[in-house]
This record gives sequence, C-alpha cells and structure tokens, in this order.
Amino acid sequence: MVYSDSYYNSPIIDKLLYSYFTRIPREFAIRVAKHNKVLYQLGKLFPEIQKSDEWIEISKRRHAQVEELIKFNEIANEVGLKYAVVKTFRFPGYVPDDIDILVHPDSRHLICDFISLLIERYGYFFRSRGTTEMTIRKKLCGTYVDFDIHTNLAAGPYIYLDARFVFENLITIKLRQENIPTVQQKLEFVICAAHSIMKEFELTLADVLTFLYLYSPTNETEILGTAKQVGLKNAVSSFCRLSQIIAKNLSRGKTTNLPYRIPIYFILHAYVENVSYRAKFYGFKPIKDLLFFPSARGIKKLIKI
Repeated sequence: MVYSDSYYNSPIIDKLLYSYFTRIPREFAIRVAKHNKVLYQLGKLFPEIQKSDEWIEISKRRHAQVEELIKFNEIANEVGLKYAVVKTFRFPGYVPDDIDILVHPDSRHLICDFISLLIERYGYFFRSRGTTEMTIRKKLCGTYVDFDIHTNLAAGPYIYLDARFVFENLITIKLRQENIPTVQQKLEFVICAAHSIMKEFELTLADVLTFLYLYSPTNETEILGTAKQVGLKNAVSSFCRLSQIIAKNLSRGKTTNLPYRIPIYFILHAYVENVSYRAKFYGFKPIKDLLFFPSARGIKKLIKI
C-alpha cells in the first residue's frame, strides 16, 4: 500500500466538517477543531484558517512527522527493532498529536539502544514515561514531533490487546519509497475504537471520521470478527453505534458537543467483555491491573460524567 502525504478530499468527510463548523463562530472554530484533531482538514475547507498560527504549526508538524518517521525506520532497521505504527494512518490528512509505535515483545531489549541512537543522531529527548509507554520528542522550527513508544496497548496498567496479536496482522505501506510497518485496516479500526472507549472515554470528531473512512457494510463482518477474537467486540460495537449517531446528527444540523464523553454504560460493557476474555489466559492479572485503573490518563474525564 502506498501512503500519500498529499491532501485527499473526501466528499462525505468534507460535507460533515462543513456542516458542523459553519455553525460555530469562527473565533472558536480553530480551538474546537484542534481539540477534535481535525484542524488540518478545517484549513483545507476554509482557506482563511490557513493564515492562523495554529494551522501553520500543524501543517509543519504534518510534514515533519513524515520525515522523522522515515528516520525512525532507518534506525529501527539498523538495530533490528521490530515495530508497528498504530493509530496514525486513520484517514488521509489526519495529523496525530504523536506517532504511536508498538514494539514487538522480542525487541523490547533493544529499546534503550534504539532511543540512544535517536537522541545522539537526531536530537530527540525524553518527554515522559508511563506504565507501558514512553514519549520522546524532537523540536523543529515552529513545531515538534513526538514518538509514543508502547510495549503494550493499554489503558494505564490495564492491557486490553496483546502485542503479539497485532504483529500477526501487519501490512507495509510505502512512505517516500520506504517500507513502514503498520497494521491491517480491520485491526487499526479495532485499536482506534478500543483506545477511544476504554482509555480516552471520549469520541473526537477525528474518531467519527475514522469510522466513516474505515468502516463500511462490506468490511463490517471482518472487523467485528477480529474484535470478537480479542475480546473487544463490545468496544467496537459501541464505537460504531455512537459514531454513527454523531455523524447523523451533524449531517442534520443538530447541536452536538464534541469531543463527546462516552456514557459509563458503554465503558463498563467493553471492560466486562475484555476482562472476561483476558482472564481465560491470564487468570486474576487483568482484574489486578484494573484495580490500578485510576492511574489511567482518561479517568478524569470519566469522573466528570
């Protein structure tokens, strides 16, 4: 698969964004778009937005992320690090806050050497460390690039998807003639859905666009089958149901506050299935990890519900 970093116009996505943002006062539109991770698309729809400092920064970041991912891949190949890019190639024109990297379990011992080379050769530095991930950053002229390096896909200490399953479902995309490992679209969708429902506890407009771009009646059975296989069917079904409702409301001009906070029912429904599934293989460990759930970043959003 060839990934193009040129902008791609989708009539459905453009219509949805236009319908939503024409009802928002222009002085608030940039802030709302940035919070919902669609600022780049907004600038393409409304050229006057491109004059703002915020849009100029995200445009620079978009270009920088491509260039730095190629350098990342170069170092990974040099040290033999097996990795996959996740939650990044959602839809054309999507600019993530950071590039999410999942490291293969057999390559975890190489992470320190790998990061040391990135720091030495390309000027990265540690930004933060979490339970199952660390973030390294590089500052460039007027922007930055963050790599969020994961050893597991988790919400705080709770792992909701095994890394080894991810690496059984890889594809390669061409990025400036370089082969970049990422995941099959069906699994990318499952990961994005689980991340939103079980970690972030909210749906951004970018999540809704992910649903519109990656999900269709032709691949519905395959996506739900993959989700069921790893105990994430409830998370994916909730993500689809809520995204579809939001998309319909926006297209009909109904007022919708975004990001949309996930009702606790859907969160609990997803966790009950996933904990039950994982307990079959790991006994009480998933339940134990869940006891430390309040350390997850999204818990503040859940408390506000």
